Amino acid sequence: PFIFLSVKSDPVDQLKGLRMGADEYLVKPFVAVDILEAVDKVMKKTERMKGLKNDVDIVGNLSQISLIDVIQMIEFNEKSGELFLLSPSSDVTGAVYIQEGQIVNAVSGHLDGEEAFYDLAAQKDGFFKFYIREAVVGDKIGQENMTLLMEASRLADEAGSLGSRLSEMESPLVLSTSDMPDDVSERISAETLSGILDLVRSGKSAAEIIAGANMSRPRAASVLADLIHCGMVTAQGFSPGDPP
Repeated sequence: PFIFLSVKSDPVDQLKGLRMGADEYLVKPFVAVDILEAVDKVMKKTERMKGLKNDVDIVGNLSQISLIDVIQMIEFNEKSGELFLLSPSSDVTGAVYIQEGQIVNAVSGHLDGEEAFYDLAAQKDGFFKFYIREAVVGDKIGQENMTLLMEASRLADEAGSLGSRLSEMESPLVLSTSDMPDDVSERISAETLSGILDLVRSGKSAAEIIAGANMSRPRAASVLADLIHCGMVTAQGFSPGDPP
C-alpha cells in the first residue's frame, strides 16, 4: 500500500497521484490522526483484496463496504464480470459491467452509462453480488475508473449539502430569479440545467425532482444545491434571504 502526502491540493494533482498507483492521497497540513486513519483504511482494503484471488462469486454488504471500494478491488485484480446491487429486501436495483477491471457500462432504472453508475454509487444500504465471468454488454462508459469514482464522490459530497439548504424536502420549489450566474452555467451543462429548471417551474418538490429527473439522483441533488446556494431557487414561502 502507498499513501501520498503532498502540499499539492489541486484535484488534478490528486487524480494524477492516484492514477500512479497510490491507495490514498493526503494533503498538507495534516494532523497525526489523519495519517493513522489513512493507514488503517488502506490496510483494511488490502486485506479485502485478498478475497478476490480466486474466480468465485463474491457477496457483500454495502453498509460495510461501498460500491467504490468494491470497484477498486475488482480493478486491482483485473476481473471481468457482472456486479449486481440489491436493496435491503434483496430486490435488484442495478448492475455494473466490468471487463478486465474496467467499468464498461452500468444500468439503474431507466438510466444507463455514467449516470447509472453515479446513481448506484449513492446506494448505502443493501447488498452486492459479483459474478466473475465474461459479460457480453455494449461499452457505454469510456472514462477511466478513477475519473468515474472521483466524480461519484464529488456528486455525493455536493448532494449531501442539499439537506442543509432545504429544511423541508417535500416543499414545492420556486424560481426566485431568472438571472443565471455565469459560474453556474459554466459548471453545469445546459441540458442538465434545463431539465432541473423545468421541474422547478412545474412546482415539484426537491424529493420529486431528485426522483424524477432524467439523470442520477446525486447529480440532480447536486444541481439543486447549487441553484439554491446562488439564490435562483428556493422553497415555496421562503425568500432567498431566509435561512434554510
